Amino acid sequence: MRPDNAPSGGGGGNSSGGGRGSSVTGFDPEGLERAAKAAKDLDASRNSSAAIELIKTQEATKQHEAAAKRAEYDAYTQQQRASNIER
Repeated sequence: MRPDNAPSGGGGGNSSGGGRGSSVTGFDPEGLERAAKAAKDLDASRNSSAAIELIKTQEATKQHEAAAKRAEYDAYTQQQRASNIER
C-alpha cells in the first residue's frame, strides 16, 4: 500500500509529465502556494482584521463546544461508575 502523495514508480525524474505539480519527493506545492496567496490577499484586504477576529471567535466557539462535550462525557462516566458501585 502506498500513500496518495507518493511518487509513482516509473523511471527516474519527475513522472508527472514535466510541468508543475509534484516533485521527485511526491510533494505537491500547489496547495501551499494557494494558501500563501490567500494569506497575502487577506493581508491586503481592508477587512483582514474583521476576518481574523471572526476566525478567532469561531475557534473559541469550537473549543467551548468540545469542552462542553468533555464535561458531558465525564458526567456520564461518573454516573455509570456510581450505578456500577450500587450493584
